[in-house]
Amino acid sequence: VWLNVNNAGDLRTTLGGSALTGGIAVSLNTWHHGAVTYDGTTLRLYFDGQEVNNATRVLASSDGHLVIGA
Repeated sequence: VWLNVNNAGDLRTTLGGSALTGGIAVSLNTWHHGAVTYDGTTLRLYFDGQEVNNATRVLASSDGHLVIGA
């Protein structure tokens, strides 16, 4: 699961090769809280404590490396 700000300035997450955007522009020079949850079925994207989008996702199994951070 990735959480980032895309080129349009929107909060975005990716799981299983599919992106989910919040549709909310992240303002510059202001602290915000972005979060992602995944319960095995539904990927949820939160911005400043409010759920802004969700979608059903399937996480494929992998024997690849686990990477946390940059």
